[in-house]
Amino acid sequence: MKISLLIAALILIGTSFFGWSGQQRLTAAREDHARLVEEAERLGIDAAEGASGSVQSVHAKSRRDEGRDKTAEAKAFAAKLVAFAKEMEEMQKSGTQPDESMQKRIFEILDGMLALDGSQLKILVAELRVAPGLNDEMRTGILGFAVMMLANDHPAAALALFTESSELMKDAGSSRHVISSALARWAQDDPMAALEWIRKNSKEHPDLVTDQTKRSVLAGAARRDPGLAFSLLGELDAKDRTMAVHGIAESATTSEQRKAVLMSLREHMKTLGPDAAASLSASTLNALGQGVSQEGHEAALAWLEGAGLSPEEKAAFAQGVQPWQAKGETGKWIEWMSKELPAEQTTQRVTLFMNQWARDDFKAAGQWLNNFQDGAAKDAAVKSYADTVAPYEPASAAEWALTLPEGQERKDLLTKIHGEWKSKDEAAAAEFARQNGIGE
Repeated sequence: MKISLLIAALILIGTSFFGWSGQQRLTAAREDHARLVEEAERLGIDAAEGASGSVQSVHAKSRRDEGRDKTAEAKAFAAKLVAFAKEMEEMQKSGTQPDESMQKRIFEILDGMLALDGSQLKILVAELRVAPGLNDEMRTGILGFAVMMLANDHPAAALALFTESSELMKDAGSSRHVISSALARWAQDDPMAALEWIRKNSKEHPDLVTDQTKRSVLAGAARRDPGLAFSLLGELDAKDRTMAVHGIAESATTSEQRKAVLMSLREHMKTLGPDAAASLSASTLNALGQGVSQEGHEAALAWLEGAGLSPEEKAAFAQGVQPWQAKGETGKWIEWMSKELPAEQTTQRVTLFMNQWARDDFKAAGQWLNNFQDGAAKDAAVKSYADTVAPYEPASAAEWALTLPEGQERKDLLTKIHGEWKSKDEAAAAEFARQNGIGE
């Protein structure tokens, strides 16, 4: 409990312990806080007791006193936060673990931070920038977290504060993350304003206006209007067009959203030449395949049935389905590919899928192979399976390899299996070589 509470505090104060780049989203902070409150209650700790800065108490106060001095509240909280950060820093230096009293204060600080509105967060940032006694790492961490919180509801204001705060721009990696998150959020509400920010700052801050930030605008715009996002591809001119397109497709997380992306893609392709249209379609369908397949084989087939993909679109979709995603449904995906894809692509994909499956669970993969229908797809699966398990189970690999049609591929595979077997059991390998005409 003590360790998790301390980590929760570090999520807030930016942390000279772990760095703030890994926990920058407001939603993540709120989810962590809610989880910790439940954990505290189960352990008999009253996380809300005395938390005058809690979300609930602040909202109640707002209803009672609309005329309160929000500026004074923000400044008071800033002073409290700075003092708390210094105290936590000293605890970290001494190796002291927080007691129950400190745990309650951690919740209070977390609640107080989450309760600030946009105008108060601006004041907080201004106060933190000049607060004495904070080391640079701690100050940058707290400021970065505050700006990220502001970006959730006021992305334009957050970006303005960020570009005015030179101390926040020292860590290029964290800076790009903050900017990308804010732009993605802004583009959901006003994609053209986010685009204008990029136009302006690409000259003033070229190191921060990267492909990542451009993808964020495209992803945000796609959540609002995927057709607009596709039309902005040329304007943003990302160096890695494939990744930019993936940002558009990955913004869709429901069946209807993915269908909207597909429809918008088809419309936008009408404005392009044949080569550009084919490339755009392949990249988008590839990303949709990866996203849809994460929800499982059954859900993916349901989406495919409603999508009405052409053979070319289906082939691009299949390229996005990844072997590591399939897990226990690998056999189902291989069966689908064997029916829906051209022979050349089927062989390639089946080889990759069976290789991964044989590494993860060779027994299950072998059992499935027993019942898979004969044909080119099975031959590809058998070859991949035998090739993968040969270093560990050469006898099983040999048994499967001998079911393959005669030819050079089978001969090469048998030779490899013999080499692997020889290092484990020379006598068995020699007998295998004698029976199959393999030179020792």
